[in-house]
Amino acid sequence: MFSDVCEYWIYIVTADLLCHEDQVFHLKEVQEIIKTEFMSWIKEYLWHYEPFRLEIYDIPGPVHLYGKTHFREGNQDEWAIVFLLREITRNIKDIYVRIIDSDGEFLLIESSRKLPRWINEKNSTYRVWMNQGRLLIIPPENEKKKREIKGLTLSEGLFFLRNKPEQLIHDEKVEKEAFRRIKGYPEKIKENLHRTQVIVPRKIAHILHTEPNLISAAIHEFCQRDPISFKVCEKMKYFYPEDMVSVVIKMTKTLYAQLKGQSFEKHPLFDLSGSKYDQNVMGMKITCGFEMLSAKTPKNHFEYSLKSDPEWKIFIKKLNATGYFENEKEGSEKYKSLEKHAEKCFLRSCPSNPPITNDPVLQIFDILKHPLPTDEEIAEWPNTYDSDSFLHVSPEELDELMRLKTEISSDEDNIEEMPKHKPISNKPVKSLIEKFEDFVNNENAGLYGVEVECDSFTDNTTTDSDISFDADEFIKIMKETLDFSDEPMTEIKDEKIQNESLQNEQEEDKLELKDFMNAMDTELLSTTLKDSFSNLPSDTVDSINEQDKIDANMHYNLLKNLYESVNGQQDATGPANTMLKSMHLSLPSTHLPT
Repeated sequence: MFSDVCEYWIYIVTADLLCHEDQVFHLKEVQEIIKTEFMSWIKEYLWHYEPFRLEIYDIPGPVHLYGKTHFREGNQDEWAIVFLLREITRNIKDIYVRIIDSDGEFLLIESSRKLPRWINEKNSTYRVWMNQGRLLIIPPENEKKKREIKGLTLSEGLFFLRNKPEQLIHDEKVEKEAFRRIKGYPEKIKENLHRTQVIVPRKIAHILHTEPNLISAAIHEFCQRDPISFKVCEKMKYFYPEDMVSVVIKMTKTLYAQLKGQSFEKHPLFDLSGSKYDQNVMGMKITCGFEMLSAKTPKNHFEYSLKSDPEWKIFIKKLNATGYFENEKEGSEKYKSLEKHAEKCFLRSCPSNPPITNDPVLQIFDILKHPLPTDEEIAEWPNTYDSDSFLHVSPEELDELMRLKTEISSDEDNIEEMPKHKPISNKPVKSLIEKFEDFVNNENAGLYGVEVECDSFTDNTTTDSDISFDADEFIKIMKETLDFSDEPMTEIKDEKIQNESLQNEQEEDKLELKDFMNAMDTELLSTTLKDSFSNLPSDTVDSINEQDKIDANMHYNLLKNLYESVNGQQDATGPANTMLKSMHLSLPSTHLPT
């Protein structure tokens, strides 16, 4: 699979097994509901490269709806499809949807911090489904045997969905993380649109007004041009730069940035003089894109095959059941004659044309068969356009964008967005103070400071207490094996005595250090440093004794300094944040508690 492709499947899953004909019938109903309820949304949405589409397939496995969309740089299309499929499952309760991309079950990747420990990319195949707007996971038989858990086959997955739906895992936290990118849809989709004013031939204005999605095909064609494909623009056979009109067109911000960034300043057939230089240049690029696109031979990526049409298969089965072929052997002359006649009858009775891909070249020439708009009609079209200031990002805005993209909460309490200046409960504040004091007062810290617990170790890591070691027995075995003399052992004993002497000296140094610290505290009392010490409000500490009052003021200053340090870093990496993360601590809020 390409790295810019997502695939999606829709299956009918009911308690009773349906025959092939019934499944096809139900899937056609699903297609009709999608066409009725969602086609207007699909048509209005500007796809970056390829649109959303679904076709009936019965290979592999049971009959189903299948679609594949190349989104290239426009990964917002992938999430638009997720939103669309989720809404479809809300409307049709007996369908289950699966969607993947080049990364596999990418919805699990989005919710990786909330997933059960047993699931991973290797064993998640055919375990992740959407139904009735929910994200569902098929559990393993025994999640404790993690190494034995494997991915499912399609038949195994559908069997579980059909027979054990009550055992499906529906975790709201996992679901929320998986769908967080589509929060605010469909209104949020409009944020990705950009309207710009361009000067183009009347034909192109007509095309883009009739089918706005064709702008993506034209821009991609222009951006991927080479000397050979661009040669058709020397004569501009299809869209000669005449009868030019000024119109506002829509495209995605990504497409606009790509087109704007293309270096193409002049063309001998285009007049770029005048005050509307930018509009002329953008229009010239779009016109050349349509010219190269129209010069291509129309492609039909999904050639219609009567033999693979599910409806044709049903039709043939019914003919066989009624004795239409008169027991003729398949392949005989009479059988072929009867089959050819049946094909003609079937094609005449089809309510619509055979399904074909919406090839942009075919669409262009089909639109141009209709009359071009007049100046009066164009004057009534929307003429509001947007600023392209989004292309110019200041260093401060870049820092903010990077912070938002990389911000990962380190505490469960911080996942939900907290209102500004919301009062903090005593529990997290007290816990923070206790953890910080334990860290500072750690007597086991050696020359290199406190050893921070590594996140990569698990509960199964062996500790010193799990090891039984007899030193005397070990030395005895070593002496017998290597034939050591007693002389080296004497050296070891002497070294042990030296170590004990060194420890005694260190204890004396500790006493001297305490005396030094007391003397330093006495000296600092005569300076202005004490003025920087803050006390709690008097009405807060009046009811407690003197020692508790000192402790409370110490805790208040600790918290005050921590909050000021973190806020001063403005969420960037710095000493305070680094220290807190290394201690596995996080402030309950970004504001100083009161």
